[in-house]
Amino acid sequence: MRHAATIALLAAAVLLSACGKKESDSNSSSSSSSGSSSTASDNPSGLDASKDLSADLKKLMESAYGWSASDQARLKALIKTFALPGQEAWFKKTFGDEIGGQRASKYAEMMPKMEEGVMGFIEGAHKENQTAVTVVHLTDPADPEAKGAQSEALKSMKAPVALYTVYFKVPGEPLGKSLWSFVYADGAFRLMGK
Repeated sequence: MRHAATIALLAAAVLLSACGKKESDSNSSSSSSSGSSSTASDNPSGLDASKDLSADLKKLMESAYGWSASDQARLKALIKTFALPGQEAWFKKTFGDEIGGQRASKYAEMMPKMEEGVMGFIEGAHKENQTAVTVVHLTDPADPEAKGAQSEALKSMKAPVALYTVYFKVPGEPLGKSLWSFVYADGAFRLMGK
């Protein structure tokens, strides 16, 4: 569990807002690879970031869960797409020059560990039979579902964007693992960090 907490902290991200939350839940086994080859197109492009994309992220993470057992190359390729391109410009646009610059520096420090951390997180969820995937959409800093760092990020945004938290749980169990914060930026889901 200590390893899972470390990975969650590595992936724990502080970002994005717009206004409200929606939860997308599943208590059945996650979907698996259809056998097609690994491509960046697994991370959906062309979505409207102003809408709640919980269902889209949930579907993507259910696929990632399945690939952890059936298609490691595809999972690794997907995780690579979680990195935010043009991170400094994006953080400054979203948080302003001062706070955005600080967040971009922290993100750059986290990046070398991100792929390995997310891979370990998803593989760990699979090993622990955490098949129920839930996604929470956050846009309000006062939302009780928001982690402390997420609330702070939402409060400090100059150009608000939605944050997403992904939970993996054993069906019927109240607790599990969480991976946060995802945002939809530059045409794909991205994982933000402290």
